[in-house]
Parts: sequence; structure tokens; C-alpha cells
Amino acid sequence: MGRAAALTFIGCALFGAASCSGSERQLLVIVDTDVALPAHVGSDPAIAPGAIIERLRVDMLPNTGLENPIVSDPYSRIFELGPTTKWPLSFAVSDSGTPDGLVRIRIRGYRADSTSRTDNLLTSSDASRPLLHLTIDRFVIVELPQDDVVKKVRVVLSGDCLGAPANIDEQTNCITNPDAYESARGGFTSEDAPSIAGTWSSLRSVPCALPAPPDKDVVCEPGGVTIRGDLNFEDVDTSFEQVESTPRHFVRLAPFYIDRREVTVGRFRKFVATGALSAEQVPDVRSPTNPNCTWSDTAGADEELPINCIPYRTARAFCKAEGGDLPTDAQWEHAARGARVGASYVWGDEDARCCSARTANVSGCPGIGPAVVGSYADPARCEGRADVTPEGVVDLAGNVREMVVDAPESYDSEKCPRAAIAKDPVCDPDGDAHTARGGSFRTSFDRAKIGMRTTTRISDDVGFRCVYPGAP
Repeated sequence: MGRAAALTFIGCALFGAASCSGSERQLLVIVDTDVALPAHVGSDPAIAPGAIIERLRVDMLPNTGLENPIVSDPYSRIFELGPTTKWPLSFAVSDSGTPDGLVRIRIRGYRADSTSRTDNLLTSSDASRPLLHLTIDRFVIVELPQDDVVKKVRVVLSGDCLGAPANIDEQTNCITNPDAYESARGGFTSEDAPSIAGTWSSLRSVPCALPAPPDKDVVCEPGGVTIRGDLNFEDVDTSFEQVESTPRHFVRLAPFYIDRREVTVGRFRKFVATGALSAEQVPDVRSPTNPNCTWSDTAGADEELPINCIPYRTARAFCKAEGGDLPTDAQWEHAARGARVGASYVWGDEDARCCSARTANVSGCPGIGPAVVGSYADPARCEGRADVTPEGVVDLAGNVREMVVDAPESYDSEKCPRAAIAKDPVCDPDGDAHTARGGSFRTSFDRAKIGMRTTTRISDDVGFRCVYPGAP
């Protein structure tokens, strides 16, 4: 790919005009990456949703402090990387007037939807600030040339460093290994080289390598690098069983299969018939005090409703007996989002309606209790809004909330694994409390959003589905 026109930073703006010597010494910085750019996405649908950068932010820093200057300042620039952007990108630094002759540059590559929010709205000061754990973040310290010549520096943003923020105070950053930070004074070259954009080893999604489990209606969810979390569910009201869905961060998942539909009464009845459950493990039976529980002692008209009013351990025992497990929080969200990592709902960003999912019955939508699974899967009935993913998984937005194995903790909790790119993360699965994902017939429209997390309990609006290995 060709090289874009250079941009010149006037470094003396950092230190005052008296620091400028009038010298013509210049530093030419060439930025490359091995992850995907927007130009790659249209031609390669297999690119993993987390392996793309759409913006480049460059900040010139003084020799102390000022880690996050505002983009309107003269020493910060944002480059929008569109499908036709020439690459590698380069810019010049000249006449810095730095007291020690060193230029300090922070370079961050990130997706356009990976910026800070305040009160759920982008602000003038935060709109351009990439989230700490959703960038490739390089900090370089380079000495200006002694003579009136151009010094060339090539800096590579490595996909292996996704989610690993530079340490400005210690002057270190991830160059190739997030577990072994290196000095900001190294890790760059002066050699010309062809661009390596789109060559990262983890660039593409990973298809299922194992056959689908027999006699089950499942969907393969390709593995790869994606983004989990939703800033709209930060500082939530825990008195309503909500759990924070922050911070947003990278995860790497192995491919897996997931049930297309929530586990139904009829499917669960076959399991009970095997004698695998004790009496106390059987779900609560529908009664005048539990009118929306779907289980009955004998088969009837409710066999296609989702099973509910069921203990967590019973649901997990069912999935394990079927050769799988309950989903992890990360697997469930990956199935709901797919490649649409910034979408609010499984159908996109359009607001939920009564016709889009089985939800908000308590707020005026018709119907009482759960519906037959898959009843809201037809986009034609609700102007394109339907409770079905492009891959064909139904009822992730409504009907019943769904149990996952993770504890109800924010993603930066000490109980949860942390890494620059968390691999198949699960948070305290053997604890006493667990999380439910998605909305239900009882919850409001807002709770039909993908990012919704709540605590789980035995309830008529909580059910489950299972996942199965997609790779050895």
C-alpha cells in the first residue's frame, strides 16, 4: 500500500517559542501494523471483529506528565483510516525545541467505537480518547538528528499488544509481548520495509474443527479475537440485580457450538425420564403461586416453551449430560454480538419494540409469561427487528434470561482473569452466585440490550441453553 502525505508537528508548542531554535532537523515517523485496516474488511469477511484498527491517534508528549492531551491541542492528531487510506502512514516531527533533544510520541491504534464516554454521551474532551484496554498503544522516545537532516523511524503496532497500555511513567510499552514490556527507547527501526498490515497470526476467525454434536440443533460460533463489554452498563443500580458490563476489553475465544434455541420443556422432559435427577433437582411445577413456571408432571401444551423455575446446578447438570456446559459470559456475548461488536441489540441499534422480542410484558407489551421459543425470529414482522442473530440463534434478547457460569462481577474484579487479551475467560465458575444474560418477558426494553447482565436465581423468567466444544 502507498504512503500517505506526511503531517508536521511543531514541537515547540509544547515548550514555548523561546525553546525553538529554528533548526530544520526532522524526524520522519512511519507507522505500520500487522492487524487489519478498513481496506481489508470488505475483501475478507473472516477477519475477527477485534483484529481491526480504524483510527490512529498520535500525541507528542513533553518530558514530564501530560499523558492524555486533548485532541484539539497542537501536539495531538487523529487519523481516520478509511477503505482508501494509504498505508503505512507517516508524519514528520520538526523543530521540537525539547530541552534534552528527545522526542516523546504516543501512538495508539483502535476501533472507532473504542473511545471514552461520559454519561453515555461522547464529550468534546473524551470523544477522541481511546479506551485503555482497547488499543494497540506504543510509546517511543527518539533522539532528534544532530544535523539538518531527516531521521527515519519505523514503528510497528503489533496485534499481540492489543489491550496492553503503555506505561508512560516507567517509559515502557508492549512491542511484541504483553507479558514482557520493553523500553520506549527501542523497538523501532530505520529500515524501509513493505507494509505487514493484515498479516497478524490471529487476524481471522477460527471455524469449528469438530463436528456438531449429533441430534442437536446448534450453531457454530467461530472463535477468534473479539471485544466484550458495554459502557452503557457502567455504575449500574445493583438493587435491581444488575451487574456492570465494564470495562470493555479484548477476549480470545475458541470456536464453539451453541444451542439455536433455549432448552424447552419437552427437551428437558426427556432428560428427567433418564432418572438422572433427584426429586429436589426437578424444576418447580406450575401452580397458582407460580403461574408462569412452564414445567408440569406430564407432557402437555407447553412442551415448546423454555424451561424455567430451575436451579442453576440442575441446568448445568443437564448441559453436562448432553456433552456440553452452560455458556461462559464471554461465549454468550460473542454469540449475541458476532461481528457486530458495537451493536446495542442482536438486530442492531434500532430501539426495541413489543414486536422485536418477548420482553416488557409488565410495561404494556401483550402476553403473559414466556413464549414458544423462536416466536420473534421473523424480521418481517417488526421492520427488520427480530430476536435472531445473523447466525440463526434465537431469543437472546427476550423470552427468558439465560444462565451463564460466571460470577456476577465486573470484568476487572479480582475474581476474574485479566490479560491484555483474555483467553476463554471465565469468572469464578464454582462460586455460589452466577450471572444471567439477556432480557426476558418481565424486563424493560432497555434490558433487551446485549450488554445486560443480572444475577441469576430460581425464577419464572430465567432459563438456559447449552454450548459444546468446537475445537479439540
